[in-house]
Amino acid sequence: MKKVRILLSAIVIGALLFALTACGGAKGALSSFVSAAKRLDFDKASEYCMDGSLLKESGDMTEAAASLSVYIDATTEDLTDFYEDMMKDCLREFKYSVDSSTESEDGKEITLEITYSNINVMELMTKYGVSLGLEVVSGGKVSLETAKTKFDAELKTAKSAEKKENTVSIKVVQDEEENWKLESGTVVLALMMLGGAA
Repeated sequence: MKKVRILLSAIVIGALLFALTACGGAKGALSSFVSAAKRLDFDKASEYCMDGSLLKESGDMTEAAASLSVYIDATTEDLTDFYEDMMKDCLREFKYSVDSSTESEDGKEITLEITYSNINVMELMTKYGVSLGLEVVSGGKVSLETAKTKFDAELKTAKSAEKKENTVSIKVVQDEEENWKLESGTVVLALMMLGGAA
């Protein structure tokens, strides 16, 4: 009888450890992805999602930064650095919590229900674009320092506004090597950028 209890205890403990590892692995993949994305390290972030190559392509800031040359008098390199700093500032405020998780029957997929929030990045960037546009119409391109000052002012306003929380389901799946990865990193990145606007 004692051997049966020991065997049952071992089975229960094993099942619990498997469940914790599976869930921890899925949650860990999400956490690692978010951490890398906040640093704009899309090479690292791509390791934690199934659509990694697509994420790497969208992570090139040069083209987006070049569009700022219409408003700002600065080199492409300076504009790229500035754009990257703006994106980091916008993503820094992203917060989330995992409310629950559901595992598929085969154990190869976990759906995480998360609650998340961020500043309203869409509104921030729209207001910032209008502000720069008005400067260009009235007096031509602005200096990089002026552009930074205007962005900081809009960021401060966005941070002081009330943040809305949203909930969403995130699928995390096992790849062929049984590593947990987000089904779509680009979707999670979009949520990070939308924040309270979603």
